[in-house]
Amino acid sequence: MLRYIAFVCDGSEVGEQTVRQLSSKLAACPEWRNTRLGLRAAVFYQAATDDEVQLFPAQDGLVLGRVFKQPDANGNAPERIELDADLAIAIVRSAGRVLTDRYWGRYVALLQDSALRSTYVMRDPTGHLPCFRFAMPGVSIYFSDIADVLALGVGKFSINWRFVAAYLCNWRLQNHETGLAEVAEVQPGECMEHRVDGSSKTRLYWNPVEISRARPIQSFDTAVDELRRTTQACIWAWASCYPRVVHSLSGGLDSSIVLSCLHTAPSRPAITCVHYFHDSTTDADERAFARSAASHFNRELVERKLDASQVRLDAMLNVSKFPRPAVYQYSVQHAGFENDLALRSGASAIFKGVGGDQVFCQGEGMLAVADYVHARAFRSAWQLSTHVARAERTSVWSVLKAGLARGLLRRRWNPLEEVGRHQRLVRADVVASVRGDRRWIHPWLQSADAVAEGKLKHIETMLVPFDYYDPLHHLVAAERVHPLFSQPVMEACLRIPTYFMSAEGTDRAVARRAFAADLPRGIVARQGKAGFDSYLQQLLQGNLQFLRSLLLDGELVRQQLLDRHKVEAALASPRPQLRRELAELFVYHLSTEAWINSWAAR
Repeated sequence: MLRYIAFVCDGSEVGEQTVRQLSSKLAACPEWRNTRLGLRAAVFYQAATDDEVQLFPAQDGLVLGRVFKQPDANGNAPERIELDADLAIAIVRSAGRVLTDRYWGRYVALLQDSALRSTYVMRDPTGHLPCFRFAMPGVSIYFSDIADVLALGVGKFSINWRFVAAYLCNWRLQNHETGLAEVAEVQPGECMEHRVDGSSKTRLYWNPVEISRARPIQSFDTAVDELRRTTQACIWAWASCYPRVVHSLSGGLDSSIVLSCLHTAPSRPAITCVHYFHDSTTDADERAFARSAASHFNRELVERKLDASQVRLDAMLNVSKFPRPAVYQYSVQHAGFENDLALRSGASAIFKGVGGDQVFCQGEGMLAVADYVHARAFRSAWQLSTHVARAERTSVWSVLKAGLARGLLRRRWNPLEEVGRHQRLVRADVVASVRGDRRWIHPWLQSADAVAEGKLKHIETMLVPFDYYDPLHHLVAAERVHPLFSQPVMEACLRIPTYFMSAEGTDRAVARRAFAADLPRGIVARQGKAGFDSYLQQLLQGNLQFLRSLLLDGELVRQQLLDRHKVEAALASPRPQLRRELAELFVYHLSTEAWINSWAAR
């Protein structure tokens, strides 16, 4: 997997000396390759394949990762770009903006403009490749993996409790802050400029709010055609990078769409599908759907049974150090098996359909009605209300009343309203503090006038990129690919109104129609998802002693962020009536405590 660490000097003598010292340490390690960008920047990198690093002909920049041309109108697979002198000059002169405007992919670019005497570091709009910044006297260190910074022996790192409090209340809230007080994050679609006088400036090149209101798609059929063509082209582009892949096939709509596009990819990758299931008398069994999809495309399906009694959650205490918390449960249960499967099958990538709920818009039907009213389409709002009411088994008048109230007011939605909405174990004073702090409104949502509430919530679901590195299996055989979170797919969905996304009261309606002819009918018609309540209950019960010791005496309680009495009540005897509290503990607070522990154990 790709890793990099870059040193950008502010032009001072102290900075230049520090860059020389740090560069000499890395240069002594044969696994690191490096390049200089003028006199002020040095970039070190490790890549599995040569095509993941493109050096500019004039040695004034490089792109780390994969960059593709935009999908064409005929739906052909986008080609990867080849940097000739003219394109390299255009990228540098635009301070990298050409990349976000004309191309897409998973990348971080570092550029040196000698004429303006500026150095630029920019991250692609999807944020798939991490980009963090650590500042020390005279030098800014940009990196993907903090383990490489720690190996240099520079700086001390401390927990940013303000960020941790906000993360507990709503994990989607983010700005440049991270869980470490000394580390900042370059946001997706953002460019950092470092000038020769030592000053710096940030630029936001890509803003989904602007995209959503610039060229909205006006008809359902147009939306269907564009989403199908764009999704297929992007998955074909990713497929061209990997001769053999493993695909995580849940049997749901999104993972089945990804499989259908992998199946028709011109590069014809070898595909091994994997499906996870567990024995339960109450939770739904998805094996029939996964088997249907694999059979439909004549692909091998490996079924992996999950046994809650064999899962040791204390493995989370071995997570690698990262600048911010993440959710580690998937890695604890699946990453080792997926890594072994990739090795056995010779796969260099694991494809996933996660992200479909976000981009294809699995939102609230009532908000789609509100967006119709916001657009002054009252007649259509009535029709959609009847469908939503039927789908949600409620009164059409209640749906219409809520939609009218929110759509007619055209109020500006405040994302801080969501803070603490689903967090029952976070202390009330912590929730109130975060809810009143506007620093946690993402830059994308700072200026959102004239955008409907449903669309803004659609955008909010896209704020946080998926993890690139596995937290437990750092050296993995295959990298994770989330093709539905590709820039062209995201942009197409941003331009589709939410009331098309929820047509006839059906979630992800445009995506369903776009791929209806490609998928088994049962998968297209499927509305719900499998529940894991019974499995979660068994998992928590089997790890109860560990959970109590870690959480009741942990830092989140000690820092007065979690309500200890409520946590203790939830863990006293896991039972159905506390399902939401247990899910909250399991999904977020447990991982956050494990993340804190990884830094405390240093």
